[in-house]
Amino acid sequence: MIRRADPSPDRIAYRIGMRSLRDSISGPLERRRRGAPRRPSLVFAPFLVEAAVVLLVGSVLGIAWRAIGAIAVAVVLVGAFRAWQAIGERERCRKLADDWLLWGATVSPSAQLLSWRANELTSRRQRTSLARALGRIEREATGAVRPGALPINESALRDHSSLLHDVADRVSDRSRPVTVIGLLLVDRLLRHPWSPIYSVVPEDELVHNLQHALDALDGRTPDGPIPAFTKPKEIRLEHRAHRRSGLR
Repeated sequence: MIRRADPSPDRIAYRIGMRSLRDSISGPLERRRRGAPRRPSLVFAPFLVEAAVVLLVGSVLGIAWRAIGAIAVAVVLVGAFRAWQAIGERERCRKLADDWLLWGATVSPSAQLLSWRANELTSRRQRTSLARALGRIEREATGAVRPGALPINESALRDHSSLLHDVADRVSDRSRPVTVIGLLLVDRLLRHPWSPIYSVVPEDELVHNLQHALDALDGRTPDGPIPAFTKPKEIRLEHRAHRRSGLR
Protein backbone atom coordinates (compact mmCIF):
# COMPACT_ATOMS: atom_id res chain seq x y z
CA MET A 1 0.00 0.00 0.00
CA ILE A 2 1.31 3.38 -0.97
CA ARG A 3 0.80 5.97 1.72
CA ARG A 4 0.26 9.52 0.57
CA ALA A 5 2.57 12.01 2.22
CA ASP A 6 0.99 14.62 4.43
CA PRO A 7 0.90 18.07 2.85
CA SER A 8 3.45 20.52 4.09
CA PRO A 9 2.43 23.60 6.11
CA ASP A 10 3.28 25.80 3.12
CA ARG A 11 0.99 23.72 0.94
CA ILE A 12 -1.82 23.98 3.48
CA ALA A 13 -1.40 27.76 3.72
CA TYR A 14 -1.44 27.97 -0.06
CA ARG A 15 -4.69 26.02 -0.28
CA ILE A 16 -6.32 28.15 2.41
CA GLY A 17 -5.23 31.32 0.65
CA MET A 18 -6.53 30.14 -2.71
CA ARG A 19 -9.83 29.09 -1.14
CA SER A 20 -10.23 32.51 0.50
CA LEU A 21 -9.43 34.22 -2.80
CA ARG A 22 -11.91 32.01 -4.62
CA ASP A 23 -14.62 32.73 -2.06
CA SER A 24 -13.97 36.48 -2.23
CA ILE A 25 -14.41 36.37 -6.01
CA SER A 26 -17.31 33.90 -6.17
CA GLY A 27 -19.36 35.79 -3.55
CA PRO A 28 -19.87 38.97 -5.61
CA LEU A 29 -20.29 36.91 -8.78
CA GLU A 30 -23.00 34.81 -7.14
CA ARG A 31 -24.78 37.92 -5.88
CA ARG A 32 -24.58 39.30 -9.41
CA ARG A 33 -26.17 36.16 -10.81
CA ARG A 34 -28.92 36.40 -8.20
CA GLY A 35 -29.92 39.79 -9.60
CA ALA A 36 -28.35 42.04 -6.96
CA PRO A 37 -26.93 45.18 -8.60
CA ARG A 38 -23.34 46.18 -8.05
CA ARG A 39 -22.54 48.52 -5.18
CA PRO A 40 -21.04 51.75 -6.60
CA SER A 41 -18.44 51.92 -3.83
CA LEU A 42 -17.19 48.40 -4.65
CA VAL A 43 -17.05 49.30 -8.32
CA PHE A 44 -14.97 52.43 -7.63
CA ALA A 45 -12.60 50.94 -5.03
CA PRO A 46 -10.49 48.78 -7.42
CA PHE A 47 -9.78 51.79 -9.60
CA LEU A 48 -8.54 53.75 -6.60
CA VAL A 49 -6.23 50.87 -5.72
CA GLU A 50 -5.02 50.69 -9.31
CA ALA A 51 -4.30 54.44 -9.35
CA ALA A 52 -2.31 54.11 -6.13
CA VAL A 53 -0.31 51.23 -7.63
CA VAL A 54 0.42 53.33 -10.72
CA LEU A 55 1.76 56.15 -8.55
CA LEU A 56 3.85 53.76 -6.45
CA VAL A 57 5.34 51.83 -9.38
CA GLY A 58 5.95 55.02 -11.35
CA SER A 59 7.84 56.61 -8.48
CA VAL A 60 9.96 53.46 -7.99
CA LEU A 61 10.84 53.33 -11.68
CA GLY A 62 11.62 57.03 -11.77
CA ILE A 63 8.92 57.96 -14.29
CA ALA A 64 8.06 61.65 -14.49
CA TRP A 65 5.35 62.63 -12.01
CA ARG A 66 3.40 64.42 -14.70
CA ALA A 67 3.09 61.22 -16.73
CA ILE A 68 2.18 58.88 -13.88
CA GLY A 69 -0.14 61.53 -12.42
CA ALA A 70 -2.00 61.76 -15.74
CA ILE A 71 -2.36 57.98 -15.86
CA ALA A 72 -3.58 57.81 -12.26
CA VAL A 73 -6.13 60.58 -12.89
CA ALA A 74 -7.36 58.76 -16.01
CA VAL A 75 -7.80 55.55 -14.00
CA VAL A 76 -9.78 57.40 -11.32
CA LEU A 77 -11.99 59.05 -13.94
CA VAL A 78 -12.75 55.68 -15.51
CA GLY A 79 -13.63 54.35 -12.06
CA ALA A 80 -15.91 57.33 -11.40
CA PHE A 81 -17.68 56.71 -14.71
CA ARG A 82 -18.15 53.03 -13.90
CA ALA A 83 -19.47 53.92 -10.43
CA TRP A 84 -21.91 56.38 -12.03
CA GLN A 85 -23.10 53.59 -14.30
CA ALA A 86 -23.53 51.34 -11.26
CA ILE A 87 -25.64 54.01 -9.54
CA GLY A 88 -27.94 54.15 -12.57
CA GLU A 89 -28.14 50.37 -12.72
CA ARG A 90 -28.97 50.21 -9.01
CA GLU A 91 -31.81 52.72 -9.41
CA ARG A 92 -33.22 50.82 -12.39
CA CYS A 93 -33.16 47.60 -10.38
CA ARG A 94 -34.91 49.32 -7.49
CA LYS A 95 -37.64 50.68 -9.75
CA LEU A 96 -38.19 47.31 -11.42
CA ALA A 97 -38.41 45.51 -8.08
CA ASP A 98 -40.69 48.19 -6.62
CA ASP A 99 -43.06 47.94 -9.59
CA TRP A 100 -43.31 44.17 -9.14
CA LEU A 101 -43.90 44.49 -5.40
CA LEU A 102 -46.59 47.13 -5.89
CA TRP A 103 -48.30 44.82 -8.35
CA GLY A 104 -48.51 42.14 -5.69
CA ALA A 105 -45.46 39.99 -6.43
CA THR A 106 -44.36 37.73 -3.59
CA VAL A 107 -40.82 37.77 -2.25
CA SER A 108 -39.30 34.29 -2.42
CA PRO A 109 -35.78 32.83 -2.65
CA SER A 110 -36.32 32.18 -6.37
CA ALA A 111 -37.17 35.85 -6.99
CA GLN A 112 -33.61 37.09 -6.55
CA LEU A 113 -34.16 40.73 -7.46
CA LEU A 114 -37.17 41.01 -5.16
CA SER A 115 -35.24 39.35 -2.35
CA TRP A 116 -32.41 41.85 -2.74
CA ARG A 117 -34.83 44.79 -2.65
CA ALA A 118 -36.69 43.35 0.33
CA ASN A 119 -33.44 42.97 2.27
CA GLU A 120 -32.50 46.54 1.42
CA LEU A 121 -35.86 47.94 2.52
CA THR A 122 -35.92 46.03 5.80
CA SER A 123 -32.32 46.79 6.74
CA ARG A 124 -31.65 48.72 9.94
CA ARG A 125 -29.99 51.51 7.96
CA GLN A 126 -32.96 51.99 5.65
CA ARG A 127 -35.52 51.99 8.46
CA THR A 128 -33.49 54.57 10.37
CA SER A 129 -33.19 56.73 7.25
CA LEU A 130 -36.94 56.60 6.56
CA ALA A 131 -37.81 57.44 10.17
CA ARG A 132 -35.44 60.42 10.19
CA ALA A 133 -36.86 61.76 6.92
CA LEU A 134 -40.42 61.48 8.24
CA GLY A 135 -39.43 63.22 11.46
CA ARG A 136 -37.76 66.02 9.52
CA ILE A 137 -40.90 66.57 7.40
CA GLU A 138 -43.08 66.57 10.53
CA ARG A 139 -40.90 69.21 12.20
CA GLU A 140 -40.81 71.26 9.02
CA ALA A 141 -44.60 71.15 8.65
CA THR A 142 -45.12 72.28 12.25
CA GLY A 143 -42.54 75.07 11.93
CA ALA A 144 -40.03 73.51 14.33
CA VAL A 145 -37.26 73.68 11.72
CA ARG A 146 -36.58 75.83 8.69
CA PRO A 147 -38.06 74.60 5.39
CA GLY A 148 -35.90 72.32 3.28
CA ALA A 149 -35.07 72.47 -0.39
CA LEU A 150 -38.22 70.63 -1.48
CA PRO A 151 -41.68 72.19 -1.12
CA ILE A 152 -44.11 70.16 0.97
CA ASN A 153 -47.87 69.99 1.33
CA GLU A 154 -47.44 71.99 4.50
CA SER A 155 -51.05 72.81 5.38
CA ALA A 156 -52.28 69.20 5.11
CA LEU A 157 -49.19 67.81 6.85
CA ARG A 158 -49.58 70.27 9.71
CA ASP A 159 -53.21 69.27 10.24
CA HIS A 160 -52.31 65.57 10.25
CA SER A 161 -48.87 65.70 11.84
CA SER A 162 -49.95 63.12 14.44
CA LEU A 163 -50.55 60.53 11.70
CA LEU A 164 -47.18 61.35 10.16
CA HIS A 165 -45.63 60.93 13.62
CA ASP A 166 -47.32 57.54 14.03
CA VAL A 167 -45.85 56.31 10.74
CA ALA A 168 -42.37 57.51 11.76
CA ASP A 169 -42.65 55.79 15.16
CA ARG A 170 -43.85 52.57 13.56
CA VAL A 171 -40.94 52.51 11.12
CA SER A 172 -38.35 53.19 13.82
CA ASP A 173 -39.76 50.67 16.33
CA ARG A 174 -37.33 47.76 16.04
CA SER A 175 -39.22 45.68 18.60
CA ARG A 176 -42.09 45.08 16.18
CA PRO A 177 -41.71 43.48 12.73
CA VAL A 178 -42.84 45.35 9.64
CA THR A 179 -43.72 44.19 6.15
CA VAL A 180 -41.72 44.84 3.01
CA ILE A 181 -44.67 46.42 1.22
CA GLY A 182 -45.26 48.77 4.15
CA LEU A 183 -41.68 50.03 4.05
CA LEU A 184 -41.92 50.33 0.28
CA LEU A 185 -45.02 52.51 0.59
CA VAL A 186 -43.23 54.75 3.08
CA ASP A 187 -40.18 54.91 0.82
CA ARG A 188 -42.42 55.79 -2.12
CA LEU A 189 -44.10 58.58 -0.14
CA LEU A 190 -40.69 60.12 0.53
CA ARG A 191 -39.05 59.56 -2.87
CA HIS A 192 -41.77 59.95 -5.47
CA PRO A 193 -42.05 63.48 -6.94
CA TRP A 194 -45.87 63.32 -7.09
CA SER A 195 -46.29 62.03 -3.55
CA PRO A 196 -49.05 63.81 -1.58
CA ILE A 197 -46.31 64.84 0.86
CA TYR A 198 -44.98 67.22 -1.81
CA SER A 199 -47.96 67.81 -4.11
CA VAL A 200 -50.72 70.20 -3.04
CA VAL A 201 -53.57 67.69 -3.09
CA PRO A 202 -56.76 67.32 -1.04
CA GLU A 203 -56.16 66.38 2.59
CA ASP A 204 -58.08 63.11 2.28
CA GLU A 205 -55.58 61.89 -0.33
CA LEU A 206 -52.67 62.54 2.03
CA VAL A 207 -54.51 60.89 4.94
CA HIS A 208 -55.41 57.89 2.78
CA ASN A 209 -51.80 57.28 1.72
CA LEU A 210 -50.36 57.76 5.21
CA GLN A 211 -52.98 55.46 6.75
CA HIS A 212 -52.47 52.96 3.95
CA ALA A 213 -48.73 52.88 4.65
CA LEU A 214 -49.34 52.55 8.41
CA ASP A 215 -51.75 49.65 7.87
CA ALA A 216 -49.35 47.98 5.43
CA LEU A 217 -46.54 48.12 7.98
CA ASP A 218 -48.72 45.91 10.20
CA GLY A 219 -49.57 43.56 7.34
CA ARG A 220 -52.98 44.95 6.45
CA THR A 221 -52.61 45.47 2.69
CA PRO A 222 -55.35 45.39 0.05
CA ASP A 223 -55.52 42.62 -2.52
CA GLY A 224 -54.39 43.53 -6.00
CA PRO A 225 -51.94 46.10 -7.36
CA ILE A 226 -51.38 49.42 -5.61
CA PRO A 227 -51.97 52.38 -7.96
CA ALA A 228 -49.11 54.72 -8.74
CA PHE A 229 -49.12 58.40 -7.86
CA THR A 230 -50.46 60.55 -10.67
CA LYS A 231 -49.11 63.88 -11.77
CA PRO A 232 -51.38 66.67 -10.53
CA LYS A 233 -53.15 68.67 -13.21
CA GLU A 234 -52.12 71.89 -11.51
CA ILE A 235 -48.88 72.42 -9.62
CA ARG A 236 -49.24 75.16 -7.05
CA LEU A 237 -46.25 76.25 -5.03
CA GLU A 238 -46.58 78.61 -2.13
CA HIS A 239 -43.96 80.33 -0.07
CA ARG A 240 -44.29 81.10 3.62
CA ALA A 241 -43.55 84.79 3.03
CA HIS A 242 -46.31 84.98 0.40
CA ARG A 243 -48.83 83.42 2.75
CA ARG A 244 -47.94 85.84 5.50
CA SER A 245 -48.39 88.78 3.13
CA GLY A 246 -51.59 87.41 1.61
CA LEU A 247 -50.02 86.79 -1.84
CA ARG A 248 -50.61 83.65 -3.92
